[in-house]
Amino acid sequence: MSVKTDKLRMFCSPLDVISLAEELGTEVINISPSQTTAQTILAMGQIENHIIRADSIILESLRPIYGADSATTSKYRTITPWCTRPIPMLGAANPNTGTAYLLSTTANYIAATPGYTAAWILTFSSTTVYGLVSTREGLQSTTASTGLATSAAGTSTNGDVTIAVGAWMGTPATGDIFYFSYIDTYPLLHSISTWLATSFALEASYMSQSVNESNIGAQLFTRATKLIDKLQRPDDDDGLRLSSFSSLDMAPIQIPYPMDEWGGYVGGTSVGTDRRDTYNS
Repeated sequence: MSVKTDKLRMFCSPLDVISLAEELGTEVINISPSQTTAQTILAMGQIENHIIRADSIILESLRPIYGADSATTSKYRTITPWCTRPIPMLGAANPNTGTAYLLSTTANYIAATPGYTAAWILTFSSTTVYGLVSTREGLQSTTASTGLATSAAGTSTNGDVTIAVGAWMGTPATGDIFYFSYIDTYPLLHSISTWLATSFALEASYMSQSVNESNIGAQLFTRATKLIDKLQRPDDDDGLRLSSFSSLDMAPIQIPYPMDEWGGYVGGTSVGTDRRDTYNS
């Protein structure tokens, strides 16, 4: 078993949970800017436990409809993975000292070794050289901060991520860090997982406080479970599907019953045979 596959796959990354909590403003899961890459990965690993709990609820709720999750035949995964917008180091508005912004990253799909959802950390060792680390597979360049250059398209060691030359704006500084997520599932499922995992993380962070309940966490939990309920009813008027092209494990049984204007059966003994004359006589 490889580093990539030795733990459960996820529908969202730890970065998605942390980022959402920080956007909420008053209830924050913080990654300190002073942490090393190794410390950040450790902190994100703790968030992964909440994601695994959230995803187990999602999978068991949807298993009767979409079947089990599988590395090769999963209905929960997409062959068109995507990356979230890269953001500067967490824990402050923008602690990076350079003027650089990373507009986008490209998520690659490799059929033989498809990428798994993970948070990625991009760190500069100079104004032109950077490295990549995945919370799923670890080092994806020469070192955590070297091996790739802004002057050429940079691709991670595992091939999952490519950063184009034109994606950079401004000039980075040594020590600048950017974060982004590689996502291998549908956006709707990613949203549900992020809301549910964030609700668990916020609830856990409030357990040691005098008011040991997170109102925002409770709201996110309700929002997520409402969408799960809609996904459990894909054929209802207000139901939802993971993808408009995804097939279901169970299909409605349809029995043809041709009728005349009085409601009488006019079908034949097999499809295509019409016994209308016999019936009318």
